[in-house]
Order: sequence, then structure tokens, then C-alpha cells
Amino acid sequence: MPKSPQSNALLEVIQNEEMLAFFTFQQPAGVGTELTGLAKIARPSADNEGSPVNYLSITFIADTPSEAVFHAARALFAKATAADFQRHVPGVRAITSLPATSFFGPHYVHQLDVIFGKTLPDDMRTLVSQLTMVVRHGLALQTEAPQFWTDASMAPKKTEAEKANLGARLKALLEALTR
Repeated sequence: MPKSPQSNALLEVIQNEEMLAFFTFQQPAGVGTELTGLAKIARPSADNEGSPVNYLSITFIADTPSEAVFHAARALFAKATAADFQRHVPGVRAITSLPATSFFGPHYVHQLDVIFGKTLPDDMRTLVSQLTMVVRHGLALQTEAPQFWTDASMAPKKTEAEKANLGARLKALLEALTR
């Protein structure tokens, strides 16, 4: 079945996201497993003016030294809800939540797309800080302050898990837009 013009445009937007910021996270001591990792926040590229959706993507990359930690990470990130984001971030319309890693390995990757009803603001610092607060309160993770990425050309490239998850993200975004 051929892709619609909207899905083709959205796939191009997702493939050309630009990294805004990153932060480390960890579960507080004594709370289940010792989950640690890195989260990165990306947005549609500035080159994609008039993109079909306004969203920010949060990619969590958790260290999973054991199968128990892998399953704990998967369960934790699956708990994220639109209500968590709507409580802390004005304008959130919906979220998509997709694991990008299916099998136990050294890392577990999970992607959340936070979809907004209106245009994203020019100053992303406040918005990134609000998203970090959701991670702290909604997922009960400790985080460092977000580190902003100032040179998009030097940003790390997508991991293989992120690349493999593009189709699933596209489908989830389209479904969220039609709700």
C-alpha cells in the first residue's frame, strides 16, 4: 500500500529531527532496580517549516546490564501518559510512547513524542525544562539539568534502534493526530 503524502512528509520530518538538549537520568536509590541512562530531546528540523505536526521527541537510552533492569526500564517508560505531560506542559495534545528496543541487550531505547496543539515556541529552553520536570515527577526519575545542544551539525546521529523505529513512530504520530 503506498504511503499518503502526509505520511511521506511526516517521515521526512522525523528523519531530519535536530537535537535540542540531553540529560542523564537515574532512579533514586532504593527504588527498584538501579536504572541509569541518557535522554535526548529533539524537534523537527528548522528546515521543515510548515511541518504537518508540532512535536518534540524524547529518546531514553537506558543502560541495561541485566534482563531484570531491561524489563524494569520497559515497564517504567510504558507508564508515561499524556496526562503527566498536560499537568506540567501547556499545550500538550497527545503523546506517543514506543519502545525502540524489543530484546534484552546492553541498552533499552524508548521514544516518546509529545504532540502540541499549537506551534512550538521560538524559545525552547522553557519547554525543554518543563519536559524534564515531567520525567522527574511523572516517571519519578532523578535528572540533571538539561544540557542544550547549540551546534546541530555536531549532534550525535540516530542510533540503529531509533532508525529502525521510524515506521512505528510515523504510524503512532498519524494515529495521535487523528484522535
